[in-house]
Order: sequence, then C-alpha cells, then structure tokens
Amino acid sequence: MTTRKFTPHPLIPQGYAQTFFAAVSPPLSSVKPSVTEWVGLSDGDELRLDIHQPAVDDPVKPLILLLHGSGGSGDDALIVRQAQVFSRVGYTTVRFHHRGCGGGSLERVTSLYHAGRLSDIVETLRYFEKRWPGRRCLVVGYSLSGNMILRLLGDAASYPVSTVTAALAICPPIELETSSRALASWRNRPFDSVLTLRFVKQAQMVEARKPGSLRRDLPLVLTHRQLDQVYNCKVAGFADRSDYYDAYSAKRYLAAINQPVTILTAADDPIIPVSMFKSGMPRNVRLRIEERGGHCAFIGSKPTEFGDRRWVSSFVSDWVASIIRK
Repeated sequence: MTTRKFTPHPLIPQGYAQTFFAAVSPPLSSVKPSVTEWVGLSDGDELRLDIHQPAVDDPVKPLILLLHGSGGSGDDALIVRQAQVFSRVGYTTVRFHHRGCGGGSLERVTSLYHAGRLSDIVETLRYFEKRWPGRRCLVVGYSLSGNMILRLLGDAASYPVSTVTAALAICPPIELETSSRALASWRNRPFDSVLTLRFVKQAQMVEARKPGSLRRDLPLVLTHRQLDQVYNCKVAGFADRSDYYDAYSAKRYLAAINQPVTILTAADDPIIPVSMFKSGMPRNVRLRIEERGGHCAFIGSKPTEFGDRRWVSSFVSDWVASIIRK
C-alpha cells in the first residue's frame, strides 16, 4: 500500500483532540440515495442495510461491507462518505447497522448488539450470498466491529463464511479487557459517559417491551464497563464481564485467520492502548501503526482526494485497490 504517513491537523495534533472532534463531526448535509433492505435474523430480529449501487454494477468487482463502531450506526458521516465514494467508482457498497442501530431499527429488535453478536454478521454475509450469488466481499470494520470481524474470521469452525476475501480492522479493541479499562479512565470519562448513556437509553426502550427484564439495573450504570457487567455479559450468556471479554477478544484468534487481514491503529489512540499490538501479533496480520490519529479519527493537515480531511478514507481506498490487484 502506498498511503502516505498521516499528518494531523495542526490545531488538533493529539489523539484525545482528534477523537473528540471526530466524535462531534456533523452528519453529511447531502447524502445520495441508497436502498434500504432488512435482513431477517434466525431469532426473529431484523438488521438494517443501506446499499449504494454504482451506475453500472460489475459482478466481477467485490462487494464492500462497512461496519460502524460502537455507539454509532451505518449513518455515521465517515461511513456514508466512504460508501458514496466506492459506489461512485463502481463498487456496490453496503452500510451495515448493528442490531438496534439506524433509523427504524429499535422497533424491529428484541435485544441489542454487543461484542459477541458475530452471528449477525455471518447471517448478513449469507444474505449477500443469496442477494449477489458468487460475489466476493471485502469487509471494513471500525472499532468494536473491527474486533468482531477479526474474531469471526479467526474461528471459522464456529462462524463459517466463504465470501470474505479480505478484512481491514481500524482501531480494533483486540483485548477487550484492556480497552474497557482505558475507556473507564478519568481522562476518557466524557467519551465513556456519552457512549454509555446512548446505549442505556436504547436498552431501556428495548427492555421495556419485555416482562421480567434486566432494565431495573440499567439506571444505575455509569460507565460502559459497568454496562458490560450488569447487562451485555448477561445478554451474551456469561456470568461476568471477564469471561465475556475473554470469549470475544480477537487477539488469540488472529493466527488462525486464513484471509488477508490488515489492522490500522494509532499510537495515541486514547481508547485502544497501542500496547495490545506491540506483542503477540502473528505474521499473517499486516499491522500499520500511525504515531497520531486518535480513535478512528485521522483528521489530517490536508484535504484528501475525496474532499474531506479524514485521511483514513484514503487508507481504506488504497487498501481496497491493493486487494483488487492481488
């Protein structure tokens, strides 16, 4: 890959500031039309997909699946912009919304997503097999979704998928315990509080429809780490968060991945400590660590070829091109 080294915007050089400004960036003012489809899951819930079709759909070109980060949706500005860019150059691109995320989704689910909802991604990929028979798929996962796609690919016996050609994980928390502790730090409390409040509100809306639910504990939750202990681990079928974290951390599964995988992260990411990438990384994983960039932010000093300053968009585009050339 030939993507130049990331140079941060001079007014926000540090990871914390990068992460903050990326988090508060407004939605795109102009979004080209996409087609919304709903994937019926085996348990009766439904997932929302927004599909961006190119003017001419070339069946030889792979599909591109974009997976958003925790607390967001497929409507995040960065995800939408990338979908529009790829469809413009001839790729059918799908914006995935995790269970309960995206407009109209909460009314179609009986539970929300968490780090262990790997089967939701598998069922989506199988939907692709029926919707676009024979098409390959490139997967780009941000933050928690990056960990999820790596964890999934590293356990092919439990989660068999045949259409994924390659995967790119951006700032993935491959050690969930480590990233959970980092998010719970005092410095990261603003990020933690917003993320937790957003999830608690969604969970309360879903749980209110179920008798004898876990919702009575939710108002007491102040951090996402607490949320994992009183809610997410229980929904995932674990007694406590340590078992939940251990089961769904991708790091020890990386060596078993057969597809080409790339990880992009930043040394100054305040939420995903770079230490988790410094040891135990197998040779089959291509790792790129930028000195700056924060958490999935990478707001650069110069505009990209796509008209924004999100350097990560250039990186993703170059990654797709590198996979196609192989």
